[in-house]
Amino acid sequence: MTIAVVDLAEYILEKKGIMTTMQLHKLIYFIQAWHLVFEGCQLFDEEIHAWGKGPVVPFLYSLHKDRISLSCGFLNGNSNNIPNDSMFAIEYAIDSFEANDEREKNFTNIRDPWEKARIGLSEKDRGHSIITNQSMYEYYKSILKFKKELMQSLEYFHYE
Repeated sequence: MTIAVVDLAEYILEKKGIMTTMQLHKLIYFIQAWHLVFEGCQLFDEEIHAWGKGPVVPFLYSLHKDRISLSCGFLNGNSNNIPNDSMFAIEYAIDSFEANDEREKNFTNIRDPWEKARIGLSEKDRGHSIITNQSMYEYYKSILKFKKELMQSLEYFHYE
């Protein structure tokens, strides 16, 4: 079962408070990616496009296109519609987003799905390239594999 992206956005804004629309779209992108990895299915049906400044959900954008930042209640979503079994992936994505660990990119040989979808477009081109669920799944699964291997190697060198 999928949820409405506005319900997810409402949850994020309730939890994080006021944020820029760009931050919100990036976080929604990360949540969808990690949900694909951890739950094996998409969290919401709306497409994610690779626009010049980052990933964007066009449907969500249409609801706030003249705003720079958003706060809780603006989108009229209902965070209570999010099932409990999706919360691990959502919270993991939020925690990872806050950590903003760009070092992970250096340890995977798969191109970032946003970059991959933007091939051939300049930063000024909005473009309508869809970031596929498959590309997000493959990329973020490789990051998870890296994190597991890193943890195993740290455990190997742990001395008591």
